[in-house]
Amino acid sequence: MTILKFSTKGWTGFEKMRKILVVCTGNLCRSPMGESLLQKALADRGENNILVESAGVIARDGYPPAQMAVQEMKANGLDISAHRTSPLTKEAINEAEMVLVMEKAHIYAALSLVPSASEKVLLMGDFAQDLETNEIDDPYGGHSDGFKATFEIIKQAAENLAVQIAEKKFP
Repeated sequence: MTILKFSTKGWTGFEKMRKILVVCTGNLCRSPMGESLLQKALADRGENNILVESAGVIARDGYPPAQMAVQEMKANGLDISAHRTSPLTKEAINEAEMVLVMEKAHIYAALSLVPSASEKVLLMGDFAQDLETNEIDDPYGGHSDGFKATFEIIKQAAENLAVQIAEKKFP
């Protein structure tokens, strides 16, 4: 995607918008949380030319996020209530510079659509610390404690990744 770049002095040219895709199973909890948290973490570091989107490997179009995910994000000052689910597609993978997934099964799902994407499909949990496994558990159908724990892990991963991107260490 290309965007027009403006400053207080007017039009300054074109800038290529970078894109990161966050993927989970149904695009109801983890990936919308990750999308919002990563977008905020990047913006807080002045990385405004990166668009973060999300999708789900078995998602259907147009459903709202899980209510407990909305509540947890709202409790932390973020609003994902307008989010609507999107299925994972070849186009979304191809357009993204990086694809962050929550589970190893999501890696296989993404690579089944775009086998050449192996270099850019990464586990988001690899950017969190003190995680027993690099997979981020799905809180869907569980209690609020599970959503709170998932939020904390995804927030930590998003913050750590945003720091690396801002410092031009990754990607």
